[in-house]
Amino acid sequence: MTIRCGWPEHERIQYLREIRPIEGKSHPIEFQGLHQYMPIYRVPIDLPRYRLNNMRTMALQDECVQVESLALDFFSADLESDNVHLKQHNLLSQLTSEAGLDAKFENATVTQNEPLIITHEGFVANGNRRLTAWRNLYNQDPSTYAHYANVDVIILPSCNERDIVRLEATLQLEKDIRGPYGWATTAIGLRRAVSPPFDMSHREAASLYAVDKVSDVQRRIDELEYAEDYLDTRNIRSMYSQIEDKEYAFRRMVSLRSKMTSWSQSKKMKFEFMAFAMIDKPEGHGDLYRQILHLFNNIDLAIERVEEDMEDHIFNSEADEGSAEGTETLDFFTGGEAAAPITWRELSAEELGEEVADEVRNTMWDAIESGNALTRASNKEKFVFNKLRDAQKAIQQAVTNSDDTMSRTGVAEKVELITGLLEEIKEWMEDGEN
Repeated sequence: MTIRCGWPEHERIQYLREIRPIEGKSHPIEFQGLHQYMPIYRVPIDLPRYRLNNMRTMALQDECVQVESLALDFFSADLESDNVHLKQHNLLSQLTSEAGLDAKFENATVTQNEPLIITHEGFVANGNRRLTAWRNLYNQDPSTYAHYANVDVIILPSCNERDIVRLEATLQLEKDIRGPYGWATTAIGLRRAVSPPFDMSHREAASLYAVDKVSDVQRRIDELEYAEDYLDTRNIRSMYSQIEDKEYAFRRMVSLRSKMTSWSQSKKMKFEFMAFAMIDKPEGHGDLYRQILHLFNNIDLAIERVEEDMEDHIFNSEADEGSAEGTETLDFFTGGEAAAPITWRELSAEELGEEVADEVRNTMWDAIESGNALTRASNKEKFVFNKLRDAQKAIQQAVTNSDDTMSRTGVAEKVELITGLLEEIKEWMEDGEN
């Protein structure tokens, strides 16, 4: 039997206008800046509509649209569509299973102990997953789960979407049966909060989404945009499940941006391409956070080796090197110069073929390992100098910060010891000159 996911709008609103609250029952809520107790009502389980702009399902909706080739505005064009709400129900069902709500409420002795929160128009502002679990159980066995035939709700006064976003973020980030958010979903929520029509400050968004630092709001949005760029170049737009375990790779890329200010746009694009290639197949080289740092530290050598070793597969158009900042690209061709050009940032196994893409990665890692070996050799060669430099800094701090309140006990002995060690260094230098 098909689950009914909400009454028609006019029936729903009329019912909510005429319904009377349960006598003596209320629930505390903070809404529109006020902490208050609101009356509780009991409504048929099939009356409420899901909130399609639900923060939890934003990433799932985008992925669903991509996988099922739905219209881009499928979840926003008609908020009263039964087909859309049934699709939303299926997405929410995935979340209820992952959060363990199905198992929790399958126990028929477990009943509703907290009201859903719905708008005066009958959309669920808080409790979408719980409602989904109850509907599934009641639909499967109306007799066993008769206690879910009607559900308790709080009905919010007239409000705008910004009020709902605040309520949603505040309530749904609490730690109980609601469970954790994926990093991409939280980032999508943050981006939504600071963008029109909400235009919240980064400070307000950080407070709403329990982000520790205000500066982390933009950082998380930037991570998401790198992730979306990665998905786009792999022709898996909006497939957020594919980057669920890759947050720290994109975080590293964002953290390195400040060190790329002097780079040309084409160099930045090459770095992005090679970082994305690492993300495709990180196995065998440690965690991605460290891998991308190794790439950054050896970027020039990596670019040189890739362009040199892969010239049979890719053609580098040098005309682009002089193009205007922001439009700079390096054209690659697969299958000869007559083929359509592919920019660095679009290059992946799908365009090159898996075997050639693996060759690119191997070339990158050969360059990185060579660069790391040179760095280690250089550090060894300058070992004495580096240690003396560190010692100089420490002694300079002692000199700069010393005052009459500090103890002089043992200082003379240390000075004498250091002086003796410096004499040994001088002898070592003289032996090297002879």
